[in-house]
Amino acid sequence: MVGQELFGMFSGGIGSALTGGNFWEGVKIGAIVTLFNHITHRIETNNKIRNRINKYYNDKSVADSPVREGFLNDLSKIFPEIYELSAKNFAIANEQNLSQYNESTGDDYVLQGNKLLSDGGTGEAVNGITSMADGRVLISPYRMRTALGFAATWYHEGIHSLHFATGMFKAWNARYGAAEASRITEFYAHSMTDGISGVSMKSSYAFSSRYYPSIYIQSLPSLFLRP
Repeated sequence: MVGQELFGMFSGGIGSALTGGNFWEGVKIGAIVTLFNHITHRIETNNKIRNRINKYYNDKSVADSPVREGFLNDLSKIFPEIYELSAKNFAIANEQNLSQYNESTGDDYVLQGNKLLSDGGTGEAVNGITSMADGRVLISPYRMRTALGFAATWYHEGIHSLHFATGMFKAWNARYGAAEASRITEFYAHSMTDGISGVSMKSSYAFSSRYYPSIYIQSLPSLFLRP
């Protein structure tokens, strides 16, 4: 499955991080080859997130219907490759957990109706947020309109949580600084989520000027970037 193949791009880096090996060589070999060769040139148009949701429930109508009770917990079984390496702390945003999130991170997210807004309500609406201090994930109630949209946000934020839990974000932060580390984790979260969703890499936010981690990419040997 594409989701499993995309997740394999982390295998080298995660393995090295957890066993004390050469983490950066693991990331370069395990991640970059898969990302640029497999995702870009062999992307499938089929939405694997929809397929996996409907297969889990044996019901082709679930993914495009509103989120049903228990769906948040079921996602840990639908996408175990993400959940098992994450901080395993996913919730729908509410006033209480959002207050705790803001207190621990120093951010200022607020709920207005069913939307999660940044900058005390004056910023943009976001689908989900992940604390890189403890790996917790909060998902906007707005995403409960469909299971498919909710799952895509869960998957995206789960990758950020995975980066925290495995120490990958910490390593990027130490080497490149906080701003570039944030771009790196967004780059992978967008590219992997778009990949499993069947979105063309040409239109993926992963390659936008906002998220593309140019310093990180330029630091990698050109050998690993060849198509």
